[in-house]
Amino acid sequence: MKTIDRQKVEKLSAQEGRTRGHLRISNRRKDLQRLISSILIVGCLVVAIWASVVFFQANNNGYVISVEGQEIATLTCESEAKAAIDKYLQAQAGEFGYEVTYNQDLKIEPRPADQCNFISSDEAALLLDDCLTPVVEASILLVDGTPVMALPNEKEALNVLEKAKGYYINDGEIIYDAKICEEVAVVTENRSPDSIVMGDIARNILLFGSPQDVTHTVVSSAETMWSIANQYQMSVNDLQKANPGLTSDDLKIGMTVRLSAIQPKLTVVVVKEVTKTQAVAYQTKTIDNSDMLRGTQKIITPGKAGEEEATLKVVETNGKQTSASKISSVVTVEPVTQVVERGTKIIVASRGSGGSGIVSWPLRGKITSYFGPRGRGYHFGLDIDGTTGQHIAAAESGKVVCACWGGGYGYYIKIDHGDGLSTLYAHLSKIVVSVGSTVSKGQYIGNVGSTGNSSGSHLHFEVIVNGKQYNPLNYLP
Repeated sequence: MKTIDRQKVEKLSAQEGRTRGHLRISNRRKDLQRLISSILIVGCLVVAIWASVVFFQANNNGYVISVEGQEIATLTCESEAKAAIDKYLQAQAGEFGYEVTYNQDLKIEPRPADQCNFISSDEAALLLDDCLTPVVEASILLVDGTPVMALPNEKEALNVLEKAKGYYINDGEIIYDAKICEEVAVVTENRSPDSIVMGDIARNILLFGSPQDVTHTVVSSAETMWSIANQYQMSVNDLQKANPGLTSDDLKIGMTVRLSAIQPKLTVVVVKEVTKTQAVAYQTKTIDNSDMLRGTQKIITPGKAGEEEATLKVVETNGKQTSASKISSVVTVEPVTQVVERGTKIIVASRGSGGSGIVSWPLRGKITSYFGPRGRGYHFGLDIDGTTGQHIAAAESGKVVCACWGGGYGYYIKIDHGDGLSTLYAHLSKIVVSVGSTVSKGQYIGNVGSTGNSSGSHLHFEVIVNGKQYNPLNYLP
């Protein structure tokens, strides 16, 4: 009979218990995995069913494009509708040369397929061309706050401004400054692509005005400035302003004549350095000759202008010189001084032989009192009748030495003509020259009056030679 080892039996029992525990845990894990698998399968079925429903609905709808609430076209799917819009925009961009958009309310909306008549995206794009108005985001050039033109972008706007300034600048010139006088700004707005201008067209609008300026083409050799002006009911003066320097003799068949004056949108001022050859005026030296009659002269040595190479600082406004100042110069040909002999001899003519014509009449009118004895006194001038306010003229060129109140003379003027000759004008109602001013022969100096010792409106006129009064008739023509 075998003896049983107790310890071995207990060890075997323990091992068997652990094995059974592991089996129970393993079974529970398998049950959980089977549950999760079942849930996943059910979820996949639900998703598949949902996708099938969506797919079914999607393939049983059409997509309508509408513009401002008006239905334009129906396409089979949303992507086709979007493709139609893209094709329309691409066609517009190809036509105008830059990207365009639209301002209208455009929508894409689904509709049951059984209510639709489908067309292709190409056909829909053509229909959109009839319904949409293309616009472009343009850069608007403002001059002193007024819109002048629309350009495709700000870069092009700034480029056009530089082109306008550059029009008045020649290659190789030394430029000190070039600026636009007006206030210029650029703003962004939606505009029709047809309104966009650029390049030389935009530059010319800034320089010369709008391209819509009306012109006339000469078709006959018989046309004249008058006939063209009459045809368009305008004055010849206005036509000449629009075409500076143009005359009837210049007209040729086929020539274009502007009917409106150039009205630039910008004022461009350019300051530059200019070097040119210019004349140097000659000086005149006068030698008095007492053997020659006053008012006569003789050239002894003819004058001749010289030449100089001058460097000038020139200011031009829209291409026309408005000022110039000399920076430096080098005389290349010296001028020749002109020498003139001037007569200073004054002849007192007798009344019987007529006047010398040295001075001219200061006022035309009846002589009311002659030079010579008058009553108990002596009259040292000539009284010429006139009405108050009549203009009095200087009898000869000279310098005003008196223009004031003179007691019995009233308001009077005295002019020094040089060579000892002076003239005096008295009883004036108004003096329009001042002491020290230079007057020319025939210049308006005052008005007839009756101031001082005067019995009525008239001019008292005196001729004074070397401080002594002489009969004015001896010196008047």
